[in-house]
Amino acid sequence: MEAPDLVMLSWCLGEIREALTQTETLLERQLQSAPDDLSSLRAARSALHQAHGALQVVDVAGPSLITREGESVIDAVERGQVPLSGELVNKMTRAFRAVIEYLEELLIDVPQQPLALYPYYQDLLVARAAERVHPADLYFPELSARIPPRAQPAVKLSRQELAQARAAFERGLLAFLRAPGSGAPVQAMRASIAHIEGSELANAQRNFWWVTLAFFDALQHGELAPTLLVKRLVARINLQIRRTLDESAPIADRLLKDTLFAIAGLTSSQPHVQAVQQAYKLVGTVPSDYETPRFGAIDTRALRAAREALAKMRNAWDKLSRGGQGEVAAYGLGATAFSDSVAQFGGAGLRALAAAFLDVRQALNESGKGPDEVLAIELASAVLFGEQILDESTKLNAEYDRRAAQMADRLKSALAGDMAAGETPDWLRQLSQSAQERLTLATFIGEALSNLRSVEKSLDAFFRDANQRQELPDVIRQLNQVAGALRLIGHADAAEGAESVARRVGSFAVRNEAPALADCEIVAHSVGALGFFAESLQHQDGRGGRFEFDRASGEFRALLTEPAPVEVQDPIDDMAGVLPVLAEVASDEAVGTPAVQPSAPGVSVEQALAEHRQRATDRFTALQADPADTSARADLSQALAGIREDAVLLDNNELKARAVEAIGMLASPKSLAEMPELVPVLVAIGLPIQAIVAPAVEAPTDEAAIDSELLEIFLMEAEEVLGAVATSAAASAQAPSDSSQLTTLRRAFHTLKGSSRMVGLTQFGDAGWSMEQVMNLWLSEDRPGNADLYALIEAARVRMSGWVQALQASPRARMYAADLIAAADAMRDGRPNALALLREGDGAPVAVPTAAVVPPVEDSAVEVEAIEPETAASEVIEAEAIEAEAIEAEAIEAEAIEAEA
Repeated sequence: MEAPDLVMLSWCLGEIREALTQTETLLERQLQSAPDDLSSLRAARSALHQAHGALQVVDVAGPSLITREGESVIDAVERGQVPLSGELVNKMTRAFRAVIEYLEELLIDVPQQPLALYPYYQDLLVARAAERVHPADLYFPELSARIPPRAQPAVKLSRQELAQARAAFERGLLAFLRAPGSGAPVQAMRASIAHIEGSELANAQRNFWWVTLAFFDALQHGELAPTLLVKRLVARINLQIRRTLDESAPIADRLLKDTLFAIAGLTSSQPHVQAVQQAYKLVGTVPSDYETPRFGAIDTRALRAAREALAKMRNAWDKLSRGGQGEVAAYGLGATAFSDSVAQFGGAGLRALAAAFLDVRQALNESGKGPDEVLAIELASAVLFGEQILDESTKLNAEYDRRAAQMADRLKSALAGDMAAGETPDWLRQLSQSAQERLTLATFIGEALSNLRSVEKSLDAFFRDANQRQELPDVIRQLNQVAGALRLIGHADAAEGAESVARRVGSFAVRNEAPALADCEIVAHSVGALGFFAESLQHQDGRGGRFEFDRASGEFRALLTEPAPVEVQDPIDDMAGVLPVLAEVASDEAVGTPAVQPSAPGVSVEQALAEHRQRATDRFTALQADPADTSARADLSQALAGIREDAVLLDNNELKARAVEAIGMLASPKSLAEMPELVPVLVAIGLPIQAIVAPAVEAPTDEAAIDSELLEIFLMEAEEVLGAVATSAAASAQAPSDSSQLTTLRRAFHTLKGSSRMVGLTQFGDAGWSMEQVMNLWLSEDRPGNADLYALIEAARVRMSGWVQALQASPRARMYAADLIAAADAMRDGRPNALALLREGDGAPVAVPTAAVVPPVEDSAVEVEAIEPETAASEVIEAEAIEAEAIEAEAIEAEAIEAEA
């Protein structure tokens, strides 16, 4: 399990948290909706899918399984398979909050342990009656390991000897299912595995057979209980033996992982079990209490609000300590929010500290001047202390509450100018030193960021018009200042990168011609990476992220790890109880199921499944082109048979059932045209044939072509976002220097831009983009809000709210956004009288009669951000639940086993 990219996680966590919170709100709203109104449910799925996508980008093992399963539950609710109840919503809410707590812990260097999420994952699986409910889904061991060589050379077994080994295993399996507590059947199965492991047949996949020997050692000696999960695993090992002997089939990664999971948590006296645990580094990877819920002991929303309040206080206090008297209001808002939050979970000491923070606000308001040096350090230390104890809820104990009370007393003494001399506790001395270092660091970082924002603005003007080179000398000076600051705080590579950019800009300044595009790109990318780097230094733990300076090219790069290719998984990746696989194989052969072609040696089952899906897709395409092609039909059945076999090894019963269903359809005499139900089954199997069976629908180019369901979701979201705009604008007007409210406003217009463009509302999207650019300018230059900005925001809110109302009345309503865009652009460019460009009345939406011809909307020159569509297979179609097959020993045909021996 690779270490997560914590810088990427820190950047995405806000979006993930916001999307999951929105999902919770929409699910609560759906509970109050009429049974036939599923708009809130669909919007909840959309918000959850956004969180799921962000988690896949972050690529942290475990949490994305929770969101994927949450989507499956919502799909089941929409289809009427699972009733939506308050209990179900509570389970989903607990799961989503557990994800947030888990990610927050990762950011403070708590070791990864995805199994901590299992109780919440289990709740969701049980809620939709999933067939596979297995903790190993959240177990991510390294599947490759160097194992000891065989004591004896591999032997070549004849086909008859291999058949005897298989028959002996199946006899042992039959007896084991009848009497799980008996040791003889397990011993017989282990002996069969030993024959296979010692043969040449196992050479390519010996690790699996070597691990399986340890599994049966533990089972034979009573160290592993014969639970239902263990019985299922033995049945799947039996199927793997058959496929290995008959087809040289590969080993499923999931089968190996499930076997390792069974062994990992054991305290074993068996030498072979210990050898496997050592080779795969399994000791300590499965905590004994993984089934006990550990998240949610404290109200996560109150805890999160307290952390956010402290962050606001810290930012405002850093500026106050540097002479920014205008930050008193922002500090006061943070102190009030912190006090309100800790009242819900804090002890007496923490509440006393919150009261002391409020006393500081009152003193600053009364004095009308900034803090002195003593108060500056004391409060910075107190805020740092608060951040430390809130980072882990386990730190909210009596000792830390006592220290919080001490911090409160020191703050009051500093306010009174009566800091008593005396011995300072070690923990407080270290904390004060950290606070002093942070204040110094914050000063350097703040100056560097300010310089980089100015550099970006000047270079942007130069890249647009090479004649605007008068500011380049200032750019060079500012970049060298950035380099000096970075070098002082110990980041030599970043400093060298800033100096390299300064030299390249210097070459621009001495030439009359426009610079080469490649040089411009290096400068732009380097300046952007330096900005990311400086921002990352503001994290509490001082991480600088993953960055590098390439001396050969002179480029400073941010190594934003590309997410690994996301494997498209089946809608449900679960399975029922132990499969009577021997009887199943016999019945398949009886009805003439096509034989499966052997897989290439060394290929995993997951790779084989992808190959079988591709082969099935190709054959279905050929069959569409020529429905009379019997060869293509037979090949398609054969590929589906391969998918069925892979599904059993992967413990995915629902995928197997769909494959069997499709094979049965193709075995009928019906033509392809007479089987329209075949297509959705193939799509559920994972075949990307949606574009083949239906012509691609072009994205709408004007408001008349909007999909009604997507529009409904957008309008509901837009109402909520515009309501948030009103709230945040009012809060920002009370504290114009509080950048958090301006950031919320920027995010709101960003959301409106993306969502409206996704449904084809180009004018709406362009207006949102223009407003987003205004907010970007204010944030990049650290400007406080002013009357003109708030007037523009209110004009945009009123205008967009009108558009929403008109679209609710008629999806063909037109919008006039030119004046709002012009006003926003003018304000962004610093032109006077920008608000005068807003026109009375013209901005109001106009309902267009159905028969009217809607003139085409001109394409915006603004680059539209790519919005990844949901895939039809995994988001729309869900496999039906399959009844779990009972474990019946009688289902195994003992006569066939004996005959084969």
